Amino acid sequence: MMNRLGFLLIAVLALLASACYQFPPPTVVKQTNPSPLVGAKDFIVAPVTFNGFTFEGAAESEWLKTRSAKQNASWANDKATMGAKMMKMFGREKLDEQTFALGAAAGAGQFAVAINFDRYDGQMRWTAEIRDATGAVVDVVRDPLAVTMGFNTALALESGAQLCAMMISKYLHSRAFPEPEK
Repeated sequence: MMNRLGFLLIAVLALLASACYQFPPPTVVKQTNPSPLVGAKDFIVAPVTFNGFTFEGAAESEWLKTRSAKQNASWANDKATMGAKMMKMFGREKLDEQTFALGAAAGAGQFAVAINFDRYDGQMRWTAEIRDATGAVVDVVRDPLAVTMGFNTALALESGAQLCAMMISKYLHSRAFPEPEK
């Protein structure tokens, strides 16, 4: 029961923060120019990955050895449901003409958003690749700041998922529908 209340609190805080505070945009690691995303409206959110994930410097497999069977099961469930959790935020943040759906790869006229949670070091860290229909990576962005404020791992994962989706959505808006130059 306490975990559900904690998750609800994090979701509410994330929504309030997004309404009241302008988060910095994700850090751009790679950006194709001119943007192939101009006018893009259909996005596929690939299954969230944890490739190479480390917990406070330890490999995920080593960290999991220090956890109970119940904690390991909870972690596995959190990871398995991450895409669905993020889809809620993508749905809230999307522009009217945009669509987001869970899937493995982009089809013709679509772009895929592939998110990897890289590490937890007091905050959840992520990297996102934006891929075209051929699977080619067109943009790569990374979290710009500590988004989880030192919560325990479960709450950090929840708040990290919410804010990650919000930041990526805003980045996609800026690339798909750029402001006209003045």
